[in-house]
Amino acid sequence: MYKRKAVESAQTAADLKLHLDKYHAQLKEVQVAVSEKTSTLQQQSFKFKRIQVCQRLSNIVIIHVRACVRLCVFALQITYRVAQKMAHFFYSVVGSLVISHYKFSPDSGSEKTLKSS
Repeated sequence: MYKRKAVESAQTAADLKLHLDKYHAQLKEVQVAVSEKTSTLQQQSFKFKRIQVCQRLSNIVIIHVRACVRLCVFALQITYRVAQKMAHFFYSVVGSLVISHYKFSPDSGSEKTLKSS
């Protein structure tokens, strides 16, 4: 009877050892899978953070570019207004000088020419 119990215990121990080896192998596979998944998630997290930083920087750059464009447009508008005023002033001064130094006289035909006084 002890011999039979010993054989049964040996078989049970062998079966338990097989189950233990099987579960140990499964545990190692799960550990490897978790490690790979963790590494992948860390890489994706890093990429996501980098993308967020790039988006923030690009938004800042866009804001600054828009401000620069507005300033350039404003400067061009001011320059155009100043140029218009200068041209108006120039034409008024030159026009009065031309009118005072030259007189218009009709010639033959419908063309008008300037004659020196």
